[in-house]
Parts: sequence; C-alpha cells; structure tokens
Amino acid sequence: MKVRFCSTVLSLALIGSSVSVQATSKEDLLKEQQEVESRLQETEQSQNQTSEKLVLTKQERKEAKARLDEVNSRLEDLASKIADQQAAVSVAKEELVIVTRAVSQTESKLRTQEKLIGDRLRSVQRDGDVKYIEVLLDAKDFGDLISRFSTVSEIIKQDDGVLQTYQANVKQLTEQRSEQELVLGQLKKSNGSC
Repeated sequence: MKVRFCSTVLSLALIGSSVSVQATSKEDLLKEQQEVESRLQETEQSQNQTSEKLVLTKQERKEAKARLDEVNSRLEDLASKIADQQAAVSVAKEELVIVTRAVSQTESKLRTQEKLIGDRLRSVQRDGDVKYIEVLLDAKDFGDLISRFSTVSEIIKQDDGVLQTYQANVKQLTEQRSEQELVLGQLKKSNGSC
C-alpha cells in the first residue's frame, strides 16, 4: 500500500504540476491569443488606413490627370492660336511687301506723268496758249485742214489721256496707301496679341 500511496501521491503531484502547467499554459495561450487578436486588429486597421490612403491617392491621381489633360488641351489650343497668329502675321508681311512695291511703282509712274504734264504746261506757257481754231483756220487747202485737224485731235487726245492716266494713278495711289495702312494696322494688332 505504501507503494500505492506513493504512487497516488506521485500521481497527484504529477497531476497537480501538470494542472498548473496546463493552467499556466492556458493563461499564456489566452494572453497570446489576445495579443495575436490585438495585433490582427491593428494590422486590419493599418490595412484599412492604407487602403483609404490608396483610394485617396488614386483619386488624387485621377484628379491630377484630369487637370493635366485640361492644361494640355488649353496649351494645344493656345499653340494653335499662336500658329494661326504667326501665319496671319507672315501673310500680312508678304501682303505689305507687295503693297509697298505697288505704291513705289505707282509713285514712279506719277513722277513720270507729272514731268510730262509739267513739260506740256511749260511749252504752253513759253509758246503761248495755242488756239486750236487758229491752227485750223491757217490751213492752205482742204487736205491741209484735215491734216491739221487730225494733228490737233491727237494733241488733245494725248493731253486728255495723260491727265486721265494721271488722275487714275493718283486714285490708285490713294487706294494703295489705304490698303498699306490697313495691313500695317493688322500687323500691329497681330503683334500686340501675340
């Protein structure tokens, strides 16, 4: 019996020690479980915060891309307008060169015609006013009359033609200068808006 008693005591001692081992282990396990659950909860919260930040970041990126697209679109529009303005300025400059050349040519024609008119007027002043009727009446015969009439007609036509051409060139010069001013105004306006 002593053996049995010893074995019972030993068993109880072992059971008692194993119970306390189990109790300690169970408490440790519960504590560890709580810690793991706490860490899991923290991880989930951290993951949720990261997901929210990621969603915000994606949204911010989307908004930034939309703004960038809008700015790029406005830049393209502006570049197109600048190109149009530069083309308009280039055309206006070419037009100005053409008009300026035309003005110079017309002025040259006018100077030539003014010289002809001046020469004619000096001739009339020097020789006196030729009365065409006297020229015709001084004819010796009918053939001479017709010849003189033809000459007087040519002189009158030539004088009239020179005056009409001169007047047309003065009018043309005025129009060309107006066009030149218009082109210069367009150039100044185009340069001011660029």
